[in-house]
Formats: sequence, C-alpha cells, structure tokens
Amino acid sequence: MTGASLFGVVAVLDVASAPLVRLPAGEVAADAEGLEALAPSIPVRLLYGGITEEILLRWGVMAPIAFVLWRVRAAVGGGHDAGTGTGTPSAATTWVAIVASAVLFGLGHLPALASSVELSAALVVRTVLLNGVVGVALGWLFWRRSLEAAMVAHAAFHVALLAVSAVAIRAF
Repeated sequence: MTGASLFGVVAVLDVASAPLVRLPAGEVAADAEGLEALAPSIPVRLLYGGITEEILLRWGVMAPIAFVLWRVRAAVGGGHDAGTGTGTPSAATTWVAIVASAVLFGLGHLPALASSVELSAALVVRTVLLNGVVGVALGWLFWRRSLEAAMVAHAAFHVALLAVSAVAIRAF
C-alpha cells in the first residue's frame, strides 16, 4: 500500500468519523494566505514525519518491543520463536509490536492536536485510530520491506495530504 493510497483510506475514515467528533469550524484562509501558511510545514512534514518519525517509531519503539517479547517468549520456552532466540520473532510477536507502536504513534499526535483544539473523548479516539491505521501500515512495510519503504510511504502520505490541503484551500 503506498502512502497516497493510505492517505485515501484515512481521509475516508476521517470523513466517516466527522459527525461523531464535531471539530470546531475554523476560519477559512484566503487562497494566498492559506497556501502561505501551509508552505512552512512542508519540510517538517516530509523530513520529520517521513524520516524522523519512522526512525523513532520503527527502531526506537517497534523493534525494542518485538525484541523484548521475542526474548521473553524464548525465556519461558513457548511459541514458535522460543529456544535460543537466534531465529526471528514470530509473526504474532511482530504484530503485537506493530500494533503497540501504532497506538503509541497515535497517542504521540495528541499534544499537537491539544494545542489547537480542546480534546474530547471522541476526538482522542479518532486521532489515535486514524494515526494507528497509518502506524500499522507503516509498521508492516518496515517488517516486510524495509525502513526506507516505510519512510517513503510516510512521506508520500504527507505529499498527498499537502496536495489535497492545497486544493481545498484554493477551492474554498
């Protein structure tokens, strides 16, 4: 799944959840103002989101969770990846690590959101869920392909988001 198609899935889920969340309506900026306000976020979205978040989440969260689970299962002698721990973690172990890191990825987006709107339970669930969907897909890419594949998909997600945002600003 590419980052752009992942954006499409998240956009549909976002629209579907909108009636439950009831975000406060903001001011719609004029064309030039809106695009001008969007422009400074581009490097941050692509470089921080696409590269830094992937390194932090995959090597700093997902891989350590998988490692600890793998070693614990080996120590207690259970499961496919038991024994000496010289093989690779099982799919179940890896999926637990992917989902756990995806939830943490979603939770990590709450402080930025809280700085712009008042958080409600529905908004927290929506934010964690939508970012969690992205985190699961990117975690799977890391597991099955590479860190670079997850980085490119994450950056492509932001490219699609920026493109849709720019079109929306110009349309409204």
